[in-house]
Amino acid sequence: MTFDHEYRMKIESKHIDGYGHVNNAVYLQLFEEARWDWIQKGGGNRELVAELGVGPIVVDIEIRFSRELKENEEITIRSGNEGAMGKVYWLRQTIFKANGDIACKAKYRMAFLDIKKRVITEPHPRWVEVLTKSLKGNG
Repeated sequence: MTFDHEYRMKIESKHIDGYGHVNNAVYLQLFEEARWDWIQKGGGNRELVAELGVGPIVVDIEIRFSRELKENEEITIRSGNEGAMGKVYWLRQTIFKANGDIACKAKYRMAFLDIKKRVITEPHPRWVEVLTKSLKGNG
């Protein structure tokens, strides 16, 4: 399996719950941070969403937790595009621990939202450019 983007970070105390590990909801925040890093490397940002009135959204997620993540652990989040059909595209993300173990995997169905009409729409050509650029690592 190949990945298009890699994001490294360290688990901080703010990520830890009462059980002493990363809470399930925080995994989604970590994945989101990595996705926006990927988008920004291609030239996209929240200002582009506001300018175009269209931006990427998560439609649904399948997530599998495999290993605990604890404070001060170094992790790598790898993201990859799995293709598109019409207005929908698929993305996968995996969190790797420093020792190479997989902590969590997620598969997403994504789309583009027209933020005024609040409907799924075709991606704006500028978003296609951003995503193509980020996938090629030219960002």
